[in-house]
Amino acid sequence: TELVLTILSQNTRDTNSGRAFMRLMERFPGWDLVRDAPMDEIEAAIQVGGLAHTKAPRIKAVVEEVGRRTGGTYDLIFLAGMSLEESKAWLRSLGGVGPKTAAAS
Repeated sequence: TELVLTILSQNTRDTNSGRAFMRLMERFPGWDLVRDAPMDEIEAAIQVGGLAHTKAPRIKAVVEEVGRRTGGTYDLIFLAGMSLEESKAWLRSLGGVGPKTAAAS
């Protein structure tokens, strides 16, 4: 959740990114649903946050990869057992997650 919120907050105001997240969750109330959703539907859901054409593919790719790496749990709690640098490196290994997003997540 925090990772997707952080991606949505890139280059936009908190109120707009919050609205985009709420609309995404209303439309797709589970990460499997986001993973399986058509790109245009994700874009439509997050449009209010701005840059939807860029953020939708990034979100979909991150959700797909996190699901693959976690066996479909989408739970990143294991990052708490890593050092700060290790957890940031893990997050940065996801496509579309740079240093600022990793640090904020």
